Amino acid sequence: MLKIGMIGAGIHATGNLYPSLKYLEGVQLVAVCDINEQKARDAARNFGFEKHYVDYKKMLQQESLDGAIVCLNAELHPGISIDCVQAGVNLLVEKPPARTLEQAKQMSQASRDSGKFIMVGFQKRFGTPYVKAMEIVRSDEFGKVVLIEAKMHGFEYPTIFTSLMEWQIHILDLVRAFGGEVVEIRATANRLNETRASILTNLKFENGVIATLSLGTEGGSGRFCERIEIVSDRKKGSDC
Repeated sequence: MLKIGMIGAGIHATGNLYPSLKYLEGVQLVAVCDINEQKARDAARNFGFEKHYVDYKKMLQQESLDGAIVCLNAELHPGISIDCVQAGVNLLVEKPPARTLEQAKQMSQASRDSGKFIMVGFQKRFGTPYVKAMEIVRSDEFGKVVLIEAKMHGFEYPTIFTSLMEWQIHILDLVRAFGGEVVEIRATANRLNETRASILTNLKFENGVIATLSLGTEGGSGRFCERIEIVSDRKKGSDC
């Protein structure tokens, strides 16, 4: 049995991550940690964990965890993630993993040095529609990817930056999944205020593929707020 611990018992964690744990097989739900003891206690009781903590370092020291799931914020993720892998614990950390590139690089280096995994919660690329689209794109019949068009709009966040980091980072990950590594980026925005904007971004990948992204808060929400289309040199397309 894999022994699992959770760090963070906020709205997103308890509304989305904790309920998903019941579908996992071969895991032992060992402990929950949150600086708010009542939240930690409630999450442990409601979702079947054995213990609760208010200090994640104490949890790492006292419990022989195989893995942990961290769901806090971009300010806290880097330091806690590094502490986890240095304690010998594999990690799933919610997006965004960090606020800066340097912090993300430090997390990556800590993972390599410790031999433990840090996986960021970009779960969309594992969703059924995207897995099917990837199968199509990778088939010989589809041809070579030349263009990706994508959009993702949604609700207002406290700032445009947090909207990009907390929500629209998902579509950026999907574009990279289909396109590869980005070598060039250009963007322009129509900023309405601190929380609302429309953003157009052009990307170029090291393999020559180009992409255009429509991001922001003005394109509506719901089923039509998100879309990605992949176009090949054989004039074929796959969209979802």
